Amino acid sequence: MRSLLASSLCVLAVCLVVSSVGAFIFDKWSPNEISTGQFRFTHDQMMSWLDGGATGKDDTFDPIDWTVSKGEIFSQVRMRVIKRLELEARTILGGGDPANYEHPPAASVGASDYPYYSFIPMYKGGVVPSQPLVWGENDPKACFGINTATLVPSGKPNSWNLTIISGQQRALFCSDFYLLATVDGAALQTISFEGTVTIPWVLAAGADGEAHQWDINNKGIRVFKFIGDFLSTVSSLIDTAALFQSEGTLPVSDETAARNLDFLAKYAGITMPNRTTQEVILDESQINSGDFLGVMRLDGMDPMMAWAMGSTTGHTTVAMWIDSELYICESTTNGTYWPTNGVQKTPYRTWLAQAKAAGYNVVHAPMSAEARKTFNASAALEWFSTVEGLDYGFHNLLFGWIDTVGGNYPCLPPDWSVCLGWDAVEVLFGLMDAWVPVVGDLLFNEAFNHRLNTTGLKAADLYHQAALAGVPYGTLPTIVEDDSFTYNTTRNGVVTQGRSMVCCVLVCSMWKAGGAFGDAGSEIQCGEQTNADVYQLNILDAPARPAECVAADPTNPLCQVEGHYALVLKGEGTRKFFPHMGETCPSRPPKYEKPIDC
Repeated sequence: MRSLLASSLCVLAVCLVVSSVGAFIFDKWSPNEISTGQFRFTHDQMMSWLDGGATGKDDTFDPIDWTVSKGEIFSQVRMRVIKRLELEARTILGGGDPANYEHPPAASVGASDYPYYSFIPMYKGGVVPSQPLVWGENDPKACFGINTATLVPSGKPNSWNLTIISGQQRALFCSDFYLLATVDGAALQTISFEGTVTIPWVLAAGADGEAHQWDINNKGIRVFKFIGDFLSTVSSLIDTAALFQSEGTLPVSDETAARNLDFLAKYAGITMPNRTTQEVILDESQINSGDFLGVMRLDGMDPMMAWAMGSTTGHTTVAMWIDSELYICESTTNGTYWPTNGVQKTPYRTWLAQAKAAGYNVVHAPMSAEARKTFNASAALEWFSTVEGLDYGFHNLLFGWIDTVGGNYPCLPPDWSVCLGWDAVEVLFGLMDAWVPVVGDLLFNEAFNHRLNTTGLKAADLYHQAALAGVPYGTLPTIVEDDSFTYNTTRNGVVTQGRSMVCCVLVCSMWKAGGAFGDAGSEIQCGEQTNADVYQLNILDAPARPAECVAADPTNPLCQVEGHYALVLKGEGTRKFFPHMGETCPSRPPKYEKPIDC
C-alpha cells in the first residue's frame, strides 16, 4: 500500500476539526477554554480552507488539480490537509503568527516521550434522547471523576439540547477536552470547572431524513475525550505532521527519517539501524519472476501503515520477466518522488534508480523453489495486461486491513489503552462525505454499497441500511472484499469499471493469476491481504545469499538492495496459504498476534 489507510484519513480528520476550528476561534476564547458549539463544514467551506486557510487569504500552497483521477485528487487533498493542518497548528501555538512557533528538533524527543498521534480521542459512548451517558469514574487520566450527559428535545423541529454535568474535579487547574460528533456535525468543548454545560444541537438542512433521524435516536451524539488539553492536542498534531515533512520532497531528509525511526521503534516495535553499505544491486540473473521486493520509505506514510498493519513494509512490488527484460510491477501513486500513477511496470534498473532517488529502503525476497514450480509467469502476465494502467486501489484501502470489529485499529503506547476505533471512523466518514464528497466515494461509499448490495448511498444512509439488514454494529468494514468486485475508476486516464488494488493486493493477485496458490486460489481473496499477509506466505523463501549481501548486512536473512536503513521482513516465508486466509486476522500493536488459522 502506497497511501493512507482509512485510519490515517480518520485521524487527520480529527486533526482537521481541532486545528481549523481552533484557528477560527482563537481570537474569541482562551485556548484553554475552547467551546465551539455545534459546527459543520460544507464542501465549499472545506475547499476554501484547503486553498486559503482559516483566513481564506493564505495562498501558500499551489491550487489542487481537480481534473485528474479521483485517486490523484485524493493524494493531493491528503498532502494539502497535512500541510494546512501543520500551518494552522503553528499559528495557534504561535499566538496568531506561525513564525513565532519553533518546533523542537527530532533530537529533543526523549526515550519516554510518545508525542505522535496523541490526538486520537477515547470513545466514551453515545448520548441518545432516551438514555443518559455516564463516564469518568474509571478514567484515571480524566480531570473530573463523574460526568453525565443528557440529550433532550428543545421543542423545535430536529433540535436538541446536549447537557453535560461534571463533578469530582481532581485538581484545581485541570480540564477535559472533548470532541462531540454525529455523522452530521461536531463540536469541541473544554470543561474546566464543576457544573453544567449545554450545547444546542440541530440537524442540518437536508440532513433531516430518516437515516439522520435514526442516527441521532439510536447512536446519539458520540462523546470522545482527548488525552490532553487543547494546546497539547494541537502540539501533538505538529509532532505528527513532522513525520510527513518529506512525503512531498526528494529525498527524505535526515530530520524526517530520525522522527520516523523514533516513531517506528516506539509505536510498531520496528528498529532500522543505519547501514554502512547503502546499495547492493543484484544482477538480473539473480531475480526470478514472482520474486518480492518490499519497501519502506521514512516519509510518515509507510511507517504509519506499518504501525496499523503490523508490517515492516509500507509498499510491496513483484518482479516479472517480460520479453527477456526484468521489470518491477506494482500499484502505486505518482507524486514528487514517483513519476507514474497506478498499476505499472518499470524496467528493473530504472526502478532501482527511482527507488534510490526516492529514499526507498528495499529488500529482495525470492520466491521459493517449490512455488516457482507451480507459478505460471505467462498466465500471470496475461492477467497483468488486463489491469495495467488502472488507478491505484484507494477503494479497498480499508478492507485488507480491517478484519475484526476491534482487533485491527492502532493503539497508542506506552500502555496501548487508547485506540482508534469504528466509533470514531464511523462519524468521521459521515463528516468526510459532506466535506470532500469525491474522497468519500473513493475510500468507502462504493465499497460499502458493494457489501450491502445497494447503489449510490452515502455514509449515513449506508449505516442505516446496514442496521436494517441486520449487520451487527462495527462489522460493515469487516465484510470480505471479494476479488470479483469492480469499481468506478480510470485506466490510463480514461474512466472505466475495474479492479481496485493497493500494492499488496496486486502482488497477491499476480501470484494468484499465475497459479501459485494451487487449488486454494479460487477461495483466496487478495483484497483481504495486507503487506505482512503477503510477505509472510511460504511462497517466499530466504535461501543462501550472495556474498555481497552478506557483507553489507550480516544479520539480515534477505538481500537488501537499497537504502540507508536496515529493512528486515518479520516472519517472511513462515505461513502456509489456505482458503479464506487473511479474512479474520487481528493486527493490534504492540505484539500484532494473530491465530495461525486466520
